[in-house]
Amino acid sequence: MTQTQPERALRTPPERRPRTVTADGGATLHLFGRFGLPMLLVLVVALFSFWKPASFFAWSNFNATFAQQAIIVMVALGAMVPLIVGEFDLSIGANAGFAAILTVGLSELQGLPPWLAILLAVAASAVIGLLNGLIITRLRVNSFVATLGTATAIGGIGQLYTDQRDIQSVPPELLTIGRATFAGLPITVIVAVVVAALLAVVLQLLPIGRQLLAVGANRKAAELTGIRPELRIVTAFVMGGVIAGIGGALYGANLGAAGNQTGATLLLPAFAGAFLGSTTITPGRYNVLGTLVAVLLLAFTVSGLEQVGVQPWIEAVVQGFALIAAVGFSSWAIRRRTQLMRNAQLALLAAQDTAAPTPKEPA
Repeated sequence: MTQTQPERALRTPPERRPRTVTADGGATLHLFGRFGLPMLLVLVVALFSFWKPASFFAWSNFNATFAQQAIIVMVALGAMVPLIVGEFDLSIGANAGFAAILTVGLSELQGLPPWLAILLAVAASAVIGLLNGLIITRLRVNSFVATLGTATAIGGIGQLYTDQRDIQSVPPELLTIGRATFAGLPITVIVAVVVAALLAVVLQLLPIGRQLLAVGANRKAAELTGIRPELRIVTAFVMGGVIAGIGGALYGANLGAAGNQTGATLLLPAFAGAFLGSTTITPGRYNVLGTLVAVLLLAFTVSGLEQVGVQPWIEAVVQGFALIAAVGFSSWAIRRRTQLMRNAQLALLAAQDTAAPTPKEPA
């Protein structure tokens, strides 16, 4: 039986266009966009290891860096969760600092058992996250304004609790928890890895994680699918508060002291890590692995520069410029992803038009 031309058009797949550098937006650019930051981390570690092998390329240096940055990682992950749903939490540093104050204060001033003090501090951080979420969703206050106001209020409450002084001593039992080690690694590092792994599982495998990502991608579209955006925004702030609370509580337990300026020192590196992390692994999206890589890159860069003789002020400079560069690259990655998706949709429509049969004209 002879096939007509329209029938052959239906059976014959459209000609595939070869994937060239021009057609797909640049395979090399795509690869560098995804893995450029991890490669840069390897390069930085290799450079300073060759430059200062005795001090930089030593397990004691790596171990100390991991221990110091574990708290930053948790606060950065806490800041990342609200960013996923398109909101900012400028109180995340103050929240973590308040958890440190409560952990130390409840143990030293009120004499509570260390584990109970830690749990109460994390619970307080969760309540702060809940308040942030409710203020933003119920009172319709911009997240910048709401969380900035919350951060200021937290600072005042912390000063009231400590009578405007730093707490310089803690019970030995709390120090034992904060400075414990397992398999040669500080407990803070282990907890940070566990928290990061759990958050990655939640975001990638559980429905609530996919709903958070959907709200951040397109709030109106998410609502049309049955997702309640306001509830997920509140959830994101609570999750961020809990993660930051864990980091702050362990920070106080490890340091054995707490000050009212702790929150301010945690805010900038946390946001620098979260924004810089969104430029790698899955560019244009906030992701756990990218945040880990970004925090370590900044930490090893600062550590290496200090070991070659640069003064400690370099840390603030690196973090500040990293935050600016990260926001710029993140915005570019989002625009790039949107453009590629639009091009792919147009190419698909063009291919469908090419494959569609031409209607016969009536005789």
